[in-house]
Amino acid sequence: MPFIVYFFLSLLVIYIPLPTFFLLVNRLAEQHDTITALTKLCLLLFVCLDYFTSYYWLKQTRVKKRYYFFLVFFNLFEFLIHCFLLHQYHTIHLWIIWDFQVVVLFCMFTFPLSRKFRETLFY
Repeated sequence: MPFIVYFFLSLLVIYIPLPTFFLLVNRLAEQHDTITALTKLCLLLFVCLDYFTSYYWLKQTRVKKRYYFFLVFFNLFEFLIHCFLLHQYHTIHLWIIWDFQVVVLFCMFTFPLSRKFRETLFY
């Protein structure tokens, strides 16, 4: 497996789900409103989908392109939720998660430009 694919999968498996899980159990404010609770639950759902898709990729190196598009969609939606929570609460935890999410999205859009990445990951 080329380094670019390994790096991308490690970003998806380690650097997004773990901080987001800590965000789920961390209190953002003294009083949670319903919207924050729902966005955290939606975020958990998308992170679980993201994590299982990434783990599936680790087990089975070559996947269809449409699965990659689903993963991009999941991460874009996670990014929007992180932006909403960051806009509301401005905590350092959210800034760290947001930074990692930006790096992952940047990699999701630029890594498929690499021929080695496409040949290794897609069929």
